Amino acid sequence: MKKLSLVIILIVYNFLVFALEPYQENYFIDTYSSGNSIDASEDRQSREAVFKISLKQEINDFLFFFFTQKSFWQIHNEEHSRYFREHNYNPGFAVKFGGVQVGWEHESNGEVEPESRSYNRVFGVLGVNAESFQAHLKVWSYYNEEQGDNDNGKNTTRDETTSEMYGNGEVYLKIGRESYFSLLARSRYVEGIINVNTGELGVLFFYSNGYGDSLIDYNHKVTRVGLGISITD
Repeated sequence: MKKLSLVIILIVYNFLVFALEPYQENYFIDTYSSGNSIDASEDRQSREAVFKISLKQEINDFLFFFFTQKSFWQIHNEEHSRYFREHNYNPGFAVKFGGVQVGWEHESNGEVEPESRSYNRVFGVLGVNAESFQAHLKVWSYYNEEQGDNDNGKNTTRDETTSEMYGNGEVYLKIGRESYFSLLARSRYVEGIINVNTGELGVLFFYSNGYGDSLIDYNHKVTRVGLGISITD
């Protein structure tokens, strides 16, 4: 909890001082899920809140840094103190040339073995950005993955885990601006969002299915549906 509070304070401080901009969707949603490790745990509930904070800082016309955090909160689990069961931290940077980006990113859940999950990768993006339409193709290559132990208690290699579950690329489409529909697709994962603008905030409908819902459940096929608010313009 202290780690989470520090991260949120730093994000708010940087937003006020350096005028950070949204990077990906920012939302807070109440969800139901099936197929993940929650199913096998007596102290977890399939209903939980998921929130995502994603911001970037433009250094100049060519370079920017970004940070995304996705957290899974057992907010309805009163019996077990409404605890946070998982945080995924994703910092990185990219150099851009028009609609082309080349960059590096890291993602981890900040845990120790055997729950530790992390990867590093370099990526390239080819995109189109218009006022009411966005599309991009992102490809990447991994190095130094840490996926912990598999279900048999043996350490698994990158070829058996990340590459298989996350693939080596994704396609993203977004139609609309304040109110919009977005679709993210990888080889074994799909995520759809419908956001209806209501003025100050948006009402967000969320659906996802596949591998990579969270780092802790990277090798579980999870279906998740949710309803909440978006906190991005």
